[in-house]
Amino acid sequence: MRHSVHSIFYDQAEAHEEAGRYDQALELLYQLHRWVPDDPQYWLRLGLLSLRMTDPAWLRTRGREGSHWGDMALVNADVYLERAQVLTADDPQPLLWRAWLQQYRLGNLPLAEGLLNQARVLSPDWPYSLMALARLEMARAEAGYGARAAAYLQAAIAILPESPRLHYDYGAANMACEALPKAREAFQRALKTPALQGGPGLAGSWLAEEFHGDPAQVRSLINQYYACLLKDGQKT
Repeated sequence: MRHSVHSIFYDQAEAHEEAGRYDQALELLYQLHRWVPDDPQYWLRLGLLSLRMTDPAWLRTRGREGSHWGDMALVNADVYLERAQVLTADDPQPLLWRAWLQQYRLGNLPLAEGLLNQARVLSPDWPYSLMALARLEMARAEAGYGARAAAYLQAAIAILPESPRLHYDYGAANMACEALPKAREAFQRALKTPALQGGPGLAGSWLAEEFHGDPAQVRSLINQYYACLLKDGQKT
């Protein structure tokens, strides 16, 4: 059970997180370090907050665009997430988010792939590492990437069929394979599937944001493919 004083800091930090004040949330959580130095969830939370602070859009809202803040947050995020990874033996989330950082912030696809494969070994039935591996294949776009991405996504959908974003990504992978009927079917399923809600805390909310999306976002993404879907002469 958390100490009552600790709870105050955690609750205040959560309020700042929800308002997008990630820097202020970090400042509060730093004050708890002496009491929770070996708590992997503490380090995961620091890592995700720092990762949020690498977003150019967030930096603009805080008036720090073009400053050193984003670079510092990038370094800190990897350090904190690696610490969370070291401290936990059964949680694939630190590996997933370190891979996200490597792929989307540093462009290091080989390292991202290695981290995601570690997450997959650690938790074979966790769909998010499979989905992230599929996205990595699509980003790398090497020969046969669409089929490999589709295979990852098919396995993920078998575990989590209620994710609209999974169906959308499966449709995009089939588009890359020029399997238009499969793509159309996947997109239609995506449109019919309600968005999933995230779990408690920053990690849960970001999983929902990154890997589920919302109906409007999914529909917007699918609209981009309408012209391609009409290649085979059938309307969607």
